[in-house]
Amino acid sequence: MKRKTLLLCIFSTTAAVSAMAAVIKGRVIDSEGVELPVVTTQLINAKDSTRAGVALTEADGSFKFDNLAPGLYSLRLTMTGMDNIDKAVQLSDSTETKVLGDITMTENSVMLQEAVVTAVRAAVIAKEDTLEFNAGSFHTNPTASVEDLLKKLPGVEVGSDGSITSGGKTVTKILVDGKEFFADDPKMATKNLPSNIVEKVQVVDRKSETARLTGVDDGEDETVINLTVKKDMNNGWFGTIGGGYGTDGRYQGNLNINWFKNGNQVSIVGGGNNINEMGFSDSGRGRFSDFGGNNGINSTQQFGINFNVGKDDKIRVGGNILYAHTDRISKSRFDT
Repeated sequence: MKRKTLLLCIFSTTAAVSAMAAVIKGRVIDSEGVELPVVTTQLINAKDSTRAGVALTEADGSFKFDNLAPGLYSLRLTMTGMDNIDKAVQLSDSTETKVLGDITMTENSVMLQEAVVTAVRAAVIAKEDTLEFNAGSFHTNPTASVEDLLKKLPGVEVGSDGSITSGGKTVTKILVDGKEFFADDPKMATKNLPSNIVEKVQVVDRKSETARLTGVDDGEDETVINLTVKKDMNNGWFGTIGGGYGTDGRYQGNLNINWFKNGNQVSIVGGGNNINEMGFSDSGRGRFSDFGGNNGINSTQQFGINFNVGKDDKIRVGGNILYAHTDRISKSRFDT
């Protein structure tokens, strides 16, 4: 009698496992094909609305529900800042593995301010020696500069003097679509280029220039930022022109004109003022404290051009020219 009972238990357990062996799996990506981690996935039994499972997507955006019974299910994907997705999934038998493939989530057009942080996390991708940020996931004003955009990137810090660090490493150069922009002064790009032309910000750790030219590793590395330009901004002219005039003959004017087409780049910057702005990479930050003080009044004029032109990277010519001129007027009065 005891032997029959044992056999019955074994048979019942085997039948239960066999009846719930089906699998549903897939991967969640955004509209640009980037994997989305920490998306909440819920599987709901359509017959009685009970929850069959809940999980967060992995770092590669994948999810999996197993040990499922045959039947109709509703898969629900939710993530703050993204539109919800509801998808019906039918399992025909207990041995079926339903592969849903890539499921694309799109950004919610009406997003609460608090939702931005979660969306930002999904827009950061680590690729070996490169950290890539999707610029569209970081809100900036229409008139913002690249510097304003960099200040919003996690792990990237911009000092009061315009210096840039990422993960504690100093950024030595700014590249635009892989090409140097005004040599070794990152502030020329961050303070003069508008943020709305940028599609992706890539922070790259690479070998030194000497090592890249000679092929010999000298043990010196450098950290650079590469700005990839949006396709619709990479085929024509864009730029800004501004100016102002005030009391006591004070004036300020500046221009920034760019021509990008078929991998060719030409940028012209210029300006003049007598309000103590010292050049292209100053933009008035911290200078007004000197206005009318012991250091006097600085009148500055400057002009610069950066270019990289050629055909199919076979023959290319590039470089930059900078000119700046400053006069200082200082007046002192001594009472006797």
